[in-house]
Amino acid sequence: FYLVMEKLHSDMLEMILSQPIKRLNERQTKFLIYQVLVALRYLHSKSIVHCDLKPENVLLAQAQDYPQTKLCDFGFARIIGEKSFRRSIVGTPAYLPPEALKPEIRLEKGYNRSLDMWSCGVIIYVSLSGTFPFNEDEEIEDQIRNANFMFPATPWKDISNEALSFLQSLLVLDNKRRLLINKVFLQPWLQVEPFYNNNNNKTD
Repeated sequence: FYLVMEKLHSDMLEMILSQPIKRLNERQTKFLIYQVLVALRYLHSKSIVHCDLKPENVLLAQAQDYPQTKLCDFGFARIIGEKSFRRSIVGTPAYLPPEALKPEIRLEKGYNRSLDMWSCGVIIYVSLSGTFPFNEDEEIEDQIRNANFMFPATPWKDISNEALSFLQSLLVLDNKRRLLINKVFLQPWLQVEPFYNNNNNKTD
């Protein structure tokens, strides 16, 4: 038999690394993450949590500045109801929230759909800055558990307040206070300018 697969161009990480400054601008980041959030809205409506969101799993359909995106790698995906929790180990540590990394919390309370929202926050941070929100010389998991995030002047002094506010609403230590998918599209950063249309092209 034959297995026919869609031909895609690259992934979000490759796009970030291919830039001269090794990061994307706000408009590009917003364009890509908006599509990821639309996909998450559908998944979460079906009680599916991806559990391994990262730039490498955001595939790009075209070789252009504003491509269509596709989520891939559902190997860690879990069925988690709106009020349900899971306790199994999932995902890539650098993109996981504290509740999935702390054994005492994961085993006692578990994690829920908000795990994907935290991962989106890390993706946004990586896209806008070209690095992780942690000091790579120290234990990353300890920094995540304590929410010790770095926002150095370069490049964050040039990032809009709306973007920072949106990012900080996702990277919240307490998952009960973390922004969920049903509120995400009301955030000012996603409404500041007409950055997205149905033709997947940049708008003016």
